[in-house]
Amino acid sequence: MKTKAIILFVIFAICLFSFVGCDDAIESDTAKDTVIRFFKAVKAEDYAEATALLHPENYFDVEKFITDFEKKQSVDFKSDIVIKRFTGFSSSVYDSQVGGSRFVLTMEMTVGLAPLTAEFEMVRNGSGYGIYSMNISR
Repeated sequence: MKTKAIILFVIFAICLFSFVGCDDAIESDTAKDTVIRFFKAVKAEDYAEATALLHPENYFDVEKFITDFEKKQSVDFKSDIVIKRFTGFSSSVYDSQVGGSRFVLTMEMTVGLAPLTAEFEMVRNGSGYGIYSMNISR
């Protein structure tokens, strides 16, 4: 009888932990929407809005990043930005490196006529939610 009670308690605790942990998981649609909003802000040269989408722990100068990328890669983010397809993702409900949930989204896109690939890492933890890192390449 005592063993049965312990087993039931352990099962209950696991279920409770599972449900609590899932509240902080980052959904695919949320991550995609964040990336789309980021690129809309960049296209409009609204770097304050683009910066507001960054995670509070990992701010960087979005305008400088975009301007430097445009010069080095001969692309213009004010032209059409088309996300052709999201090619993959990985997700973790809890990641000890960021102290929360992580979602990595990869995509193929074009800026003007230039084909690009991009990877965005989203993080939600005690500090907030946002783009934690990004890599855009030609």
